[in-house]
Amino acid sequence: MNPFARFLVVLPTIFFALFSTHPLSAQEQLGMRTEKFAGLSAAALNPAQTAFMPHPWEINLVGIDAFFENDYGYLSHAGVFKVLGHLDDLAQFGDTLKSTDPLGDMQVGYYNDHRLIRGVFQGRITGPSAAVRIGENHVIGLVTAVRGEASGYRLPEFLRAQRLTDRKRFIEDEVTPIVGGLLTWGEIGLHYSYLQKGDGPTFAFGITPKLLLGLEAGFARSNTSLDFCSTQRDSMAFSRGDWELAMTTGNMHAVTDMGNSGELDMNALHPQVNGFGAGIDVGFVIAMPKYEDASEDENTWRLGVSLVDFGFIHFKRRSEDHTFVFDSLHVISSLDYAKERDPHEILDLGGMNFYGKTEESLQKTSFAAFLPAAVVFQFDYQVLPDFSVGSVWVQRVPFGKFAVKHVNTFSFVPRFERRWISAAAPVSLSDWRSVRVGFSLRMGFLTVGTDNLNSYFIQQQFTGSDVYVGIKVNGWQRSGHSYGMSGKSRRKIKCFGF
Repeated sequence: MNPFARFLVVLPTIFFALFSTHPLSAQEQLGMRTEKFAGLSAAALNPAQTAFMPHPWEINLVGIDAFFENDYGYLSHAGVFKVLGHLDDLAQFGDTLKSTDPLGDMQVGYYNDHRLIRGVFQGRITGPSAAVRIGENHVIGLVTAVRGEASGYRLPEFLRAQRLTDRKRFIEDEVTPIVGGLLTWGEIGLHYSYLQKGDGPTFAFGITPKLLLGLEAGFARSNTSLDFCSTQRDSMAFSRGDWELAMTTGNMHAVTDMGNSGELDMNALHPQVNGFGAGIDVGFVIAMPKYEDASEDENTWRLGVSLVDFGFIHFKRRSEDHTFVFDSLHVISSLDYAKERDPHEILDLGGMNFYGKTEESLQKTSFAAFLPAAVVFQFDYQVLPDFSVGSVWVQRVPFGKFAVKHVNTFSFVPRFERRWISAAAPVSLSDWRSVRVGFSLRMGFLTVGTDNLNSYFIQQQFTGSDVYVGIKVNGWQRSGHSYGMSGKSRRKIKCFGF
């Protein structure tokens, strides 16, 4: 299988297989998280936003979202539905796909320009979650989710397909430092938000501390540039290197079997808790109430800032941390590695080649992995009673040696919103390099949307897509009134001026 096809098919397959037995992020799910009736869904961007929810209680039954994007390769003349219809065929073909193949005119291509190489996958299953208003100023809740993210940013130019094909013997190549990884985890959080009203602006604060359950993880890191060259036949010479590999091994047998058979056995994958950790989301919002309106839930504008997904997981069950550090010449045969499919056997070979004995690379049986932390800035302005425009800026803030990275996003989100129906058409700049147009629709308790609508149509170059679906139920609202647990109306009393 060609490298891009393997990346496109296997990574999402492994993730969904791991969690298909559990209750399963588009990029930011902007249509579902920014509207007036978002409720607990808005807490993923800023936990203070729940303080403004117009209903007295809410129960999120389930939410599913997934996002994939890369700058390494593409499928020509493809869209989401066409790719889904040819997944099995795609997994069986190599680099050259002819028009007579079952894939038709859909072909695998690679970028060979000077753009930075990245690959990102994000997925989330939001499990049963709930929030309830206590009095007029407090909202408490419980959130649960199973999540998985994989990321690789600023990957070396040497890894481009054309560079690998054109590699010449006895010509030294330099591979710049690499950082990439996969992290899957579950989270259980307690949510709280507080609303402070006065004669002027309204202030809100929100926080969601979370217990993190580490499932599977794998990270590869090169701390310095790697110098190597191809020599006679299938041998390679390495002159220096500083590599580090950290991974969980609970499902390693499934990876080995896939390498031997070429197929992934879904039944062989079993979710296991391999570590525990803690995380937190915290945010603030300032809003200007629309006093001339009869409803206290109307605001002329809102401005918010938050820190989300700040936390770590300490993996200490079925976990390994390996290092390979050297600054002298080593010549190895790639044939020895080509026939091996067991990751532990490959690591033992590395130990023999670089240290002179097996298991020497293993440093410890634990490691810490960090969540994809990000700072979020939001601004909303109500243009008309049922029409608002908003802006969302998500900036990743990497922490720790082993961490998956969040996608940087800047979005403009026009929205039409009413109690039983809402629609949004976000326009997003992803990682400061690609523009995406999305669309979402909520009818009653069901929300369906995407932040990359164009990917559902046939494109010249298909590089990724996303989708999100959410189902929830909530309390009722009537004639501008909303009621807390006390049962008292929260309608604003208008003061007359003389």
